[in-house]
Amino acid sequence: MLTHVRDQITGSVKLIFQPAEEGVPAGETGGASLMVQENVLADPEVAAIFALHVNPELTTGTLGYRPGAAMAASDYFQVTVTGKQSHAAMPWQGDDPIVTAAAIITAIQTIHSRGIDARKPVVVSVGTVQGGTAWNIIPNHVSLQGTIRTYDADVRAKVLEQFRRIVEHTALAHGATAQISLRSYGPAVWNDLQLGERMIPTLCRTAGQQNLIEVEPLMGSEDFAFFAQKKPGLYFFLGVQNKEAHATGALHTPTLVIDEAALPLGVRTLAMLAIDFLQGEAARGKEAGGRKKDKK
Repeated sequence: MLTHVRDQITGSVKLIFQPAEEGVPAGETGGASLMVQENVLADPEVAAIFALHVNPELTTGTLGYRPGAAMAASDYFQVTVTGKQSHAAMPWQGDDPIVTAAAIITAIQTIHSRGIDARKPVVVSVGTVQGGTAWNIIPNHVSLQGTIRTYDADVRAKVLEQFRRIVEHTALAHGATAQISLRSYGPAVWNDLQLGERMIPTLCRTAGQQNLIEVEPLMGSEDFAFFAQKKPGLYFFLGVQNKEAHATGALHTPTLVIDEAALPLGVRTLAMLAIDFLQGEAARGKEAGGRKKDKK
């Protein structure tokens, strides 16, 4: 779409193709943070950055937008609980890491319910539990993996401190030990308020004012946040739900089906955001030049 109107674009448009959007293996680097380090936002210098993500909670033909804080910061954790192996019929001869892991899973849910201001959003979720080799053996260790989602930087620091304390002390209380590995996926996504206000007319024009929906903050995460830390950013959502076409289901589930009829709206919106932003920049430049000339 952009190449067809190349001669009418008053500036440069950079398309960023980001690998490792869902994170990289432990010990490796990648994604938006590495791209920023390698100067993806320079040469030519980027003045603003836009991105979208499909949202199956919004119907086809709609766009979702959230000014300010739009998506949460994400921290990955792995906890290895080490006990003492024994026969399942004689648990008193060992230190059961499965029971310990179960106690840890329950205990860390009190971080939000009892340790953090209830008006501050926090999610602590365990996604994998792995341990054991046979039905009649209490294993030596159990591994847990999961995620912590927060918005506020001070809350994030407090949650991580409480997480460590609860996990370690719960393990000790059961005669086991816990080794904790934490890795940050990215900070919260912040939609620049001035950029958002400036580009809302474009969103309305591409989707129709009645189809632009202000959504609630999401606890999902997106490392677009690293780009938005460096440049004014606008991250929005493309509705892809169509029950008549059986396009339903939630993100990151096996039942997700998107309505591909929504994709042209996404393409059109991104293209128009780039064109309208650059036209606005050109108009501002002329206005500023006129003011300087008048002063002379």
